[in-house]
Amino acid sequence: MLKNPSCYSKILVFKINFVKLFTNKAIHSIL
Repeated sequence: MLKNPSCYSKILVFKINFVKLFTNKAIHSIL
């Protein structure tokens, strides 16, 4: 498993930003 907390937080932030971007594109495509 990942033992480096900074690396884990970077991956977590990247996933959150990706989900936000994806949802924003989906909302704009629906509207």
